[in-house]
Amino acid sequence: MNTTPHVTVMQDGSRRRYQIPLAFDQNRHLLTCFTDWYAAPGSTAYRFASFLQKIGIRAATPLLNRYNTQLDPNRVASNRWLALTSRFHQRKISDATTYYHWHAKQMTQWAIKHWPKQTRVLYGYIRNIHPDLLRFAQNRGIYTIGDQIIAPAKIEKLWLERQHERWPDWEEKHELEHLDRVHEFEQESWQACDAITAMSAFTQNGLLEQHVEHERIVPIPYPFDLADWPTPTRPHHTGPLTIGFVGSANLRKGIPLIIDIARQAPQHRFVIIGHCELNPQRINERPDNVEMLGRRTRDQVRDNLAKMDAFIFPSVCEGAAGAVIEAMASELCVLTTPNAGSPIEHNKSGFLLPTDDPQPYLETLEQLASDPNLRHNIGRQARQQLLNNNTPNKLAQALASACQRATQTVQ
Repeated sequence: MNTTPHVTVMQDGSRRRYQIPLAFDQNRHLLTCFTDWYAAPGSTAYRFASFLQKIGIRAATPLLNRYNTQLDPNRVASNRWLALTSRFHQRKISDATTYYHWHAKQMTQWAIKHWPKQTRVLYGYIRNIHPDLLRFAQNRGIYTIGDQIIAPAKIEKLWLERQHERWPDWEEKHELEHLDRVHEFEQESWQACDAITAMSAFTQNGLLEQHVEHERIVPIPYPFDLADWPTPTRPHHTGPLTIGFVGSANLRKGIPLIIDIARQAPQHRFVIIGHCELNPQRINERPDNVEMLGRRTRDQVRDNLAKMDAFIFPSVCEGAAGAVIEAMASELCVLTTPNAGSPIEHNKSGFLLPTDDPQPYLETLEQLASDPNLRHNIGRQARQQLLNNNTPNKLAQALASACQRATQTVQ
């Protein structure tokens, strides 16, 4: 019997810059990577997205970034028609949860029509892969792995409810209202998974709290290729700092707390990069030392991080925050929470602080403002920690182990 663990991946957009299928490909396990859009340079998809961008269609810009030069395009099967028409469907569907479930269903039906018969392992992202596809695979004796991309919805809802209580009128409650449906979707997915990968202790503990068996949970590192992220040179100085944030500017990620901290520390400059989802009235009341830059490309984010002195990310619920990883790669001293799911070690490669108290942040910022060597040393340690533990090779090793488990299960 052939027990080579040929893996089919259901890729969600360009999530984690395709590092999951790349890791399977590195192990020579990748059979097919299904996705809705992939635009390798020179491909029809790339030329079409370039044309759309030239005629002023802004939505084409992110489509041009849907590729990774290290991933063999012959391993990728894309549903371009769904990608191009989904926006029209999105406008007709009342809420994001319903849309994402519809999209997952469409991807499932398409993948089944083009299913690679050699598949022995199916890997997908929970909340994005449809439970029907996981059940389809299991019924055919295929080992199924789901990646828990964020802490379970029940955990997310609990923390978001606390945020709404503390910061009323900062954000509409529509996301809160849909998390019960997300939880049901997750439960169906967990039941159809032989293993569940998780990139942080916070996510792993959340799964355990939802009674997912410990033996099914597989820890894997958040992969980051430091070759794509050169070390910036920043001057040593004392005094006021430029403190950055990157991500959706919303309640879950702790933006009201950042604004509260900024109000109490007017000597420092706070730069928030990302789409704002908060009440415009509240945002307009922010102090003058808080700048809202809106969305930026990955290259622009990297350039902005190089100009910052520290990074703040007081999220109450994540899976493994990519923004924190990018800040660590930029040798920034990061102030975050245990809920952000980062690999930071407190007082060594950053600071893990409470989700609801500005005082520890204010005290830490003053310490950093007066001691540039401390900022520099912690930033260097943060990048070194990624080099030691979060390389693509480390991810490939972890996924190879998961595939070995799949082979043993089949045997």
